[in-house]
Amino acid sequence: MRESVALAAALRAQMIEDGRGIAALIVQRAFDRGEPCSPTAADVFNELAPAMIFSRLLITGEALDDAFIQHMVDDILLPLMTSATDAPWDLRRSGGTTGT
Repeated sequence: MRESVALAAALRAQMIEDGRGIAALIVQRAFDRGEPCSPTAADVFNELAPAMIFSRLLITGEALDDAFIQHMVDDILLPLMTSATDAPWDLRRSGGTTGT
């Protein structure tokens, strides 16, 4: 990706743009079912899930097994995706303040 602009653009389109659409659909379906979703739920999913998976694959070398996926979803993603407030990084990105 560092040496090929075309490859970088194709991979980013696949991994980022397509991922955003899928995450938005998942969050919308959850919202339609009446499940609590933060305003940034899809963004949280898009930023954290790939990072955790790549870290596991490329850094730690640990397995992407059912226990890891369950931990990632139940202990990390769902609590963040259902929080009532935006995360500070989202507030800074949108020009808001964190209140501190």
